[in-house]
Amino acid sequence: MSTNLQLARLVGVQGTPATIIGDEMIPGAVSWETLEAVVKEKLAVAHAQ
Repeated sequence: MSTNLQLARLVGVQGTPATIIGDEMIPGAVSWETLEAVVKEKLAVAHAQ
């Protein structure tokens, strides 16, 4: 458990829930639509590189 807490602090998570997609951390509860939009954005950027 202490390893998880250290990792959470390292990436800036201050509470739950928190979602990390790529290099973006989204704090709090998020809707499916928000998750889908962020994933699509990250995929578009990845495919453009």
